[in-house]
Amino acid sequence: MPVPTALELMSGSADRQEAASEDTPLLAAGRGRGASSPNTTATSTPTTSRANLFAFLEAKTPAGLKYETFIIVLILINVAAFIAGSLFIPKYNTEAWAARDGGICGNLCDSLWFGNFGDNALQFLGIGSTSVLEIFTVAVFTVEYLLRLCTADLEDTRYQGWTGRLRFIPTFFSMIDLASTVPFYIDSFILTHSDIEASSFLRMFRLLRMMRVEGRYDTALTMIDDVYRQQKAVLGTALFVGVTTWMTVSALYYTAERRNLDMIYCGAAPDYCNADTINVQDCIIDEWGITNCTAAGCPGTVENPEPCYNLFNSIPMASYYALLNLFGEFPVATQHSSAGQIVGTLTAVVAVAVFALPAGIIGNGFEDVIAARKAANGNANRAAGPIVEEGGMTLGFVANDRTRRGRVYNFLHGLTVPGAVSFDYFINALVVATAFTFMLDTVYGVSGRIHVVLDSLELISVTIFTVEYCLRLYSAGEDPKYNHAGGRLRYMTTFLSLVDLLSFLPFCLEVFWTGKVITARSDSSSTWSNLVKSLRLLRILRFERYTHAFTSFDDVISRNLDVLTVTAFSALLLWILFAAFLYITERDNPDDEVASNYSTVPNSMWVTLLNLAGESPLCQYSGAGKVATGILGLFATGCVKGADTIPLSYKTVDSLTCCYSFASAVSLEFQSVSWAPGSKRL
Repeated sequence: MPVPTALELMSGSADRQEAASEDTPLLAAGRGRGASSPNTTATSTPTTSRANLFAFLEAKTPAGLKYETFIIVLILINVAAFIAGSLFIPKYNTEAWAARDGGICGNLCDSLWFGNFGDNALQFLGIGSTSVLEIFTVAVFTVEYLLRLCTADLEDTRYQGWTGRLRFIPTFFSMIDLASTVPFYIDSFILTHSDIEASSFLRMFRLLRMMRVEGRYDTALTMIDDVYRQQKAVLGTALFVGVTTWMTVSALYYTAERRNLDMIYCGAAPDYCNADTINVQDCIIDEWGITNCTAAGCPGTVENPEPCYNLFNSIPMASYYALLNLFGEFPVATQHSSAGQIVGTLTAVVAVAVFALPAGIIGNGFEDVIAARKAANGNANRAAGPIVEEGGMTLGFVANDRTRRGRVYNFLHGLTVPGAVSFDYFINALVVATAFTFMLDTVYGVSGRIHVVLDSLELISVTIFTVEYCLRLYSAGEDPKYNHAGGRLRYMTTFLSLVDLLSFLPFCLEVFWTGKVITARSDSSSTWSNLVKSLRLLRILRFERYTHAFTSFDDVISRNLDVLTVTAFSALLLWILFAAFLYITERDNPDDEVASNYSTVPNSMWVTLLNLAGESPLCQYSGAGKVATGILGLFATGCVKGADTIPLSYKTVDSLTCCYSFASAVSLEFQSVSWAPGSKRL
């Protein structure tokens, strides 16, 4: 059997590449990989070692696919190391386990993974703080970039020759590759005695290299480009209205609050000022808006002439708080004057709706683009028709009632025997009752007699649930789906069967763990015992037999997995990059509360997640932090308010991952969900 050449492999993968992502003007102008149009692609390249190398780098050979997987794993390890490394900087984390001496990660650990300290085991290299992981990663990425530069003309004829190579360098993926390596060389060989904090953040752009994977992730870029081209006319008008509204609200807030003493902020005052004891009512604000708190015990100095200041002493400063209000957040609501409250009311009632117009337009644009793409691709899943939920058992099947197992099947699964429906209602009532008993069990002060009654009811319920589960398992063999070798095992792994198992298994585990069945009081001292008790609430999932909510959602997810992959990656990328940026800019913030919430990357990720969810628990950021959180707020407004313009039948998409594309796709699928007649009993 002849071995295919590299060009044949490249040609054979063209269809896969075209199906994975489309080439839009945005990508054609900016991408380093696949950036060319069909007219400029080098299609007449002879089969040479360079062609084989290009096919390898583009993951169009078996070895290339393995290398691509290796690169993805290496990138993820680097991101994890950056996040974890922030936990082991004593300046920002004073926990004993994070100490360099005596902590869980000492000198050797730092030299292998993090490179936080210049005097670790790699000090002999004389290149500053680094790690083995960083050196290895930079070496791999550097060699790959040089090889890509060497084979750039095989990707696009525009990159032939030295001038073509220079044209290749500013392309999108080329710049990402350079951002992944150049900071290391600058830190190590040019600015060896400087600690450039931004360089560590630039290394986080290695995540963007994952967008190369078979073109799946750059679909997000093509989608943005398509939406912009379709909506740019009305979007420009809406953006103008939004910016005008923002500036107007900022000016109104500046006018209303610039002399408000309650808006004086001293949280970042020097150490000689005790911010907790300063009475801002003793401060003075002159006609220029300059705050003087000498009478309050915090005088200005030459180095710090205004240690306390009004949060609205200029329109640029007022614009940040106005932007938060337009996002629906009012972090200083209790400090507003009467005039400020009037402005805030107008902002909440009128301006928020106007400001959300661009988000709604973008959301509708994504919905239209996804619908058009599915129609153009002849979506197989859509052609398959609406989702029909039939439950875990065969719809409409009635077993032979002449056998004992058949009668049990018809009673529990088919509900065709007299009294079966009443028994089903009884089980449902028992589920609700045991859920309430669990909640009462957590209430402090319940008398011993009542607690004995609650435990007795739990014991009776568990006994009934156990017998019912055994009978359901016994009779499942009657159903054509499970009437074969291993059929019962298959039934046991269905969603509803697992829910039935969880109806009594947590109680058995609790009895095994504590050795107690009926007690006069609740033992809340054991974390394990409390966890097992909490699992009892999973009995509520038994109502899935009637709603089919989770099984429908599972089908919707599987039908839209391609869109979900793109949006989930985009959301994750946005989350990590902004968390890393805010960690760099805010960990030294003079406001103790802000600094403590950004002292490590995991802490920063938590607050950034809240920002992406539309919440703003903090507001005293640095200038760079205000810009970053403002951008985050725009994304959050787009997800939360833009999603409201999309007719979702079920509001199930979290704001972090509700990038419009997935919200639109899910809404279209949920509207197609239907249930077969009579299936609710299965």
